[in-house]
Amino acid sequence: MGKLASTLLVAAGAIWTLGMGWLAANIGVALSRAGDAPLVAKAAEAPAERWLRLEDVEPRCDTRTVSKSYTFFLAASKSGGAPFVVQLAGDVPCAAGPLEGGFIPGTYTRDFLRKRFGVSFAGEGELRIFTEAMSPRYLKSSLTRTLAFLAIGFLVFVLGLRAMKRARAARR
Repeated sequence: MGKLASTLLVAAGAIWTLGMGWLAANIGVALSRAGDAPLVAKAAEAPAERWLRLEDVEPRCDTRTVSKSYTFFLAASKSGGAPFVVQLAGDVPCAAGPLEGGFIPGTYTRDFLRKRFGVSFAGEGELRIFTEAMSPRYLKSSLTRTLAFLAIGFLVFVLGLRAMKRARAARR
C-alpha cells in the first residue's frame, strides 16, 4: 500500500473515530441523565429531554403512519390538551397504555414533519414530538451499535498508521 493510500486510511479512520466517539459520548451523557426510573408525568406538563412515563395518554390510532422505519401517530392527554406526535422505532401497532420515552425540545410545524419524516397530520398548529429514543432501553442499544462503529473506525485508523509506517520503512 502506498503513502497516499495509507494517508487516506489514517484520515478516514480519524474522522470516523472522532465522529463515532462524539456520538457515543452524547448517547452516554443522555443515558447517565436518564436516572433509575422514569418520571411519571401528565403529557401537558411533561418537561423536555427527560425519561418519562406518560400514563394519561390516549392515542389516535386513525392517524398511525409508518415512515422511514418508524411508526408515527398523534396522541393527547385524556384530560385534554394539545395533541403531540408519538414516534416509535419499527412498525409498531397503535395501542393504549403508558408510553415511555421523552419529548424532544421545542415544537415543530406539520410541514417540517412532512418534509423531515414523510408524515402528515391534519389540523393546525405546531406539535411536540414524543420519542422512545430517550428511554434507557433504546439508548443502550444505540450505544452498543455506536461503539461497534467506533471500533471499526479505530481499526481503520490503526491499519492506516501501520501501512504508513511500512511505506516509510520500505523507502529507506
